[in-house]
Amino acid sequence: MSTGPRMDELGWHILTSNCENPLRLIIELIWTALENRFEVRFIQDRNLKQERLAPLVRANITARGDDKFSWIYEIIDIQRDRLIMLQAQEWSPDEFSYGEIIVATLAYEDGSVDIRDADLIDYIGKLGKDLKVLVQNLVNNRLLAWDGEYIARPIHDEIGVIYNPDGRVYTSANMNLASEWLMKTLSTEQ
Repeated sequence: MSTGPRMDELGWHILTSNCENPLRLIIELIWTALENRFEVRFIQDRNLKQERLAPLVRANITARGDDKFSWIYEIIDIQRDRLIMLQAQEWSPDEFSYGEIIVATLAYEDGSVDIRDADLIDYIGKLGKDLKVLVQNLVNNRLLAWDGEYIARPIHDEIGVIYNPDGRVYTSANMNLASEWLMKTLSTEQ
């Protein structure tokens, strides 16, 4: 399983590489495209290994006047030995705080979250947290996306929340991987 190109504070990684067999990644890409195109789910492998991708080209968009934009491309030089060091790692769901789970749950139930919502600001403030910071963390973790300056919307159809017996809380938009991770975690704890 690989992750798609990500955005960081400098732009969108539009070309990436790793030391894995590229044919395997292409096949995964084709399967994902078929799933999206025909709105079906194929049987997935039970592998929790996640390939790590190294960015090679980053793109960013910049304003060029009234309603005109330009793409700026940056080539990222990466040494072959660094690429070889990028070994697959074990996938796990993202761990979130109680406040982040509340905000994510509200966003997925209501279709959005407004960082100007006085009641929500007050409630999150009683937890000692800042609503905008929590929402930004959910955006950074690809559960929400900004829709304007104050509104964040879910980017997945649904998410699952896992409450660990030790008090930690996890969430994932990929329920197949989350259930595999949970089964593996529970079997190693016993």
